[in-house]
Amino acid sequence: MLSRKTEKQDKNYLILSINRMILAEPIFLSLQWEWPHTWMPSIFVRFYWCNLCCKWCDSLYAVNNPESIINTTVDEVVKEIKKLNCHNIVFTGGEPTLFHKDIQEIQDKLWQGYTYEIETNGSNPILNNFSQINISPKLSNSWNSPYILRALDWLLFNTGLGICFKFVAKTKEDCDEIQKYIEENLIKKEYVYIMPEWTDYESQLNTEVLQFCLDNEYRYCQRMHIILFGNKKWV
Repeated sequence: MLSRKTEKQDKNYLILSINRMILAEPIFLSLQWEWPHTWMPSIFVRFYWCNLCCKWCDSLYAVNNPESIINTTVDEVVKEIKKLNCHNIVFTGGEPTLFHKDIQEIQDKLWQGYTYEIETNGSNPILNNFSQINISPKLSNSWNSPYILRALDWLLFNTGLGICFKFVAKTKEDCDEIQKYIEENLIKKEYVYIMPEWTDYESQLNTEVLQFCLDNEYRYCQRMHIILFGNKKWV
């Protein structure tokens, strides 16, 4: 088991699997506030459920709150996407790799004229085609057990696809663990983004993490929506 899940969460996931309740919030248009495509207008499709549960997760309503579940279909998702004047789609969660069949159906119905990003914890293989793959490995500060980075397929690095690894840090100990992880997994510096932990304005100004990025030539990745709007949904 990759994380500490409760019996209630396992039961919720069983219900989810049977009824195909795939979304955790309405599809919405905003800017990409994190990752390499910061400031890019994007459509967000957020799936409900994750195989991990991080102590600092900013989307817990998409992990363990059944009241957030939106019971919908692929055709309804495609219809909502087409209403919005935007052609970059971000699949997020929860953990979207758990729903690769749904993603494939959406892509099959939309493909022409759209680009696709995924935001994943990296614990599952990447089974769909994306122009940007955003992997956020969860280390000990997330309270999850260590797991194999199954999304780390080195063929991806030779196909021209966008790929990056984002790590969440707050302390020097976090930074030391991140550095060790990067070295052990042979992750190139140009793919590394470091994000300050927590979801308030002050947390996004972590000078210790910033210095770590400067010392190691990593990108410092603030949550721009937190700085501009606070910890709100759908912005």
